[in-house]
Amino acid sequence: MVEVDGTGDTLAGIISFLPLQIITQEVPSVITAVVSDPGTGNAGDIWMDVDRLHISNGGLLSNSTLGDGAGGNVKITARDRIELVGTNENGAIASGIYSRAVAGGGSGGDISLATPLLSVRDGATVDVSNFDRLGTRIPGTGPAGNINIDATTLELSNAATLNANTLSGQQGNIYCGRQIYL
Repeated sequence: MVEVDGTGDTLAGIISFLPLQIITQEVPSVITAVVSDPGTGNAGDIWMDVDRLHISNGGLLSNSTLGDGAGGNVKITARDRIELVGTNENGAIASGIYSRAVAGGGSGGDISLATPLLSVRDGATVDVSNFDRLGTRIPGTGPAGNINIDATTLELSNAATLNANTLSGQQGNIYCGRQIYL
């Protein structure tokens, strides 16, 4: 687990990676820069420049906020591929990349993914929404973030999602910068 946690009105921090590959093996693996409840600060940004990113078994990369601050931005450049696969053992936690304002009035952050191949499958997700998928918190009221995809090939299969939804507040957008083959 890599974690930067801010409380109160502070910035959660910035996480930056430049390794060749990041492959999650533990169940679940977590990389997070989060502002805990009842914080008002913004979540930090997460930047990665890698050859390959593989997240599975309920692993997640998240820089969400549980208060009134904004979710941070995630920017990942992968020269080979980004693979998001499956859920945790009981199916409750989707493997994925998250930048959300889970509760409170904050906004979701943006996620930007640049790679030749983005593969999201078997219930995995890219999520900038403003609510908790498990339904354990009152939904946020701020706007969702945006998902920006620059990939030659986008594979979505078997209940995979790209989510920029809200239960209240402004819905986010999903942008694809190249011709996409589904």
